[in-house]
Amino acid sequence: MSARSILAKSAIVALALASIGGAASIAAAQDYTVYGQRPGTKLQLVPYRDLNLIYRDHQSVLYSRVGLAVRRVCSFDKGNIPVIDSDYRVCRDDAWQGARPQISNAIGRAYQLARIGRSPRTNGYVMVDGR
Repeated sequence: MSARSILAKSAIVALALASIGGAASIAAAQDYTVYGQRPGTKLQLVPYRDLNLIYRDHQSVLYSRVGLAVRRVCSFDKGNIPVIDSDYRVCRDDAWQGARPQISNAIGRAYQLARIGRSPRTNGYVMVDGR
């Protein structure tokens, strides 16, 4: 290897290291927002790996599982009466509002996978939270 090619490779490595260092300093100067659950929020993950969501019966099973999770995170099992307890109704409505798009996405993904010849069963879950 000639001295010229070694020098050229060294210059490329030095330039790459300098650009990485510059990118790191730019990234360090940026503000980041981290989204998460509020303290005291109940959360339940509803898996659907065992379901083939292209079938309506399996979709119904997922909706039933999510309904149970909604009742759990909204403290229905602690004696709240859904007809009377407005806190329960607000929690239930919020939980379903968050879960429905996830269910729709899971069903859509199952159809996409089936369309390209892959198994529509995926290792996923619906996240249900009580606010």
